[in-house]
Amino acid sequence: YNGAYFVTHVAGEIRDPRRNIPKAILGGFLIVLGVYLLINLIYVTVMPFEEIVSSERIAADLMGKVLGPPGAIVTSSVVFISAIGVLNAQLLNYPRIQFALARDGLFFRRFGVIGEKSRAPGAAIVLIGALSALFALTGSYVQILSYVAFVIHFFICLAVIAVVVLRIREPELERPYKVWGYPFTPAAFLLVSVFYLGNLVLTRPGNVAVGVAIVLSGLPFYVYWRKRAGIRSD
Repeated sequence: YNGAYFVTHVAGEIRDPRRNIPKAILGGFLIVLGVYLLINLIYVTVMPFEEIVSSERIAADLMGKVLGPPGAIVTSSVVFISAIGVLNAQLLNYPRIQFALARDGLFFRRFGVIGEKSRAPGAAIVLIGALSALFALTGSYVQILSYVAFVIHFFICLAVIAVVVLRIREPELERPYKVWGYPFTPAAFLLVSVFYLGNLVLTRPGNVAVGVAIVLSGLPFYVYWRKRAGIRSD
């Protein structure tokens, strides 16, 4: 379900973000959850558990059992096309991070420029595309995912902790959207996350270490840009 929060990165380009962003996040999450559960129900209904575990292309294998070889080919094509859609979404989302950093003086100004015709941060998109291609050449999809899984979820946990901290420090702060079930939902999320992150550390310590090292390698640049922008640590 990673990516439900990506819409916040383009909040500046959304009409009535206070109303539409919560709807987009919750609505998108529920749709993905429903589709995910439905597909998995089909898997366990049609295929034996042993085949599910051993399959490297489970969707294609499923359709191959139902419709024969043509079904497997069509399914593989659909998955390929959907992957292009995911790539498009990533190129819409991630360059906005560099764009926002540049606008705040925390990155090269060139990456904070919007194209006159495209109305998009072209330089930031090229940068993310080039970095993505470089990382794609360094290993398999599963390997690269294992590098970032720990780090991404760790920072999500920090964001959830920030919700609690802000509720305590600034109780009167205007909140267009309040977390449902607070404080139980953040607490439940963090509790589950402790087990998830701990499992990653125990089962894939090397990959976790690589991911953390990549993040830490950016600290000198972070300190440099903060000083250059005149941002105080307090």
